[in-house]
Amino acid sequence: AGANADRERRAVPSLRGRVSRADGLPKQRQCHSWLSLISIEILQNSRRGGATEVAITNEDGYVTVHDNGLGIDDFADLLDLGGSGWEDALESSEDPAGVGLFCLAPRRVIIRSKGKMVTIVGDGWTGLPVTILDDPEPLPGTVLCFEDEPWTSSNVDLHAVYCGMQVTVDGQACPNLPFLSDRATPCP
Repeated sequence: AGANADRERRAVPSLRGRVSRADGLPKQRQCHSWLSLISIEILQNSRRGGATEVAITNEDGYVTVHDNGLGIDDFADLLDLGGSGWEDALESSEDPAGVGLFCLAPRRVIIRSKGKMVTIVGDGWTGLPVTILDDPEPLPGTVLCFEDEPWTSSNVDLHAVYCGMQVTVDGQACPNLPFLSDRATPCP
């Protein structure tokens, strides 16, 4: 019975935190607050994942961010500090820092996408294996749920206004403007 249990434990998919590129660490942007860093990282990841809409809700000490993007292909990329996991074209055009979900450490974070889910807590942020489970109630896009102070539209508006997606906070639409005006001139 012990050998079968060992095989079953090995068959369960999991992920571990790791640092891929030391050069990714200094790229962290200057931010007004931790909330700014977190909201920037999460909105960028939603946009890069093809989302056009992001709904942020606050309830009972938890913030939930649900986007309508393509979802997460490889959960192992979630805890790769310094490695972005993005395609070469995006890497080249945007030079993502690879901070990603590490901006939420050491909070308890639940991630749901493409019929899978994972809960990262404590030592899961520093290398302890984190089990990836089948999601009993799969949702489209990606959902992050984490403990935090409430995110208000006044905190999110600044980062949502030019992000190229429709962002709502507790049902209230954030401003959404084009990054360039219609009078912008293409440069040859």
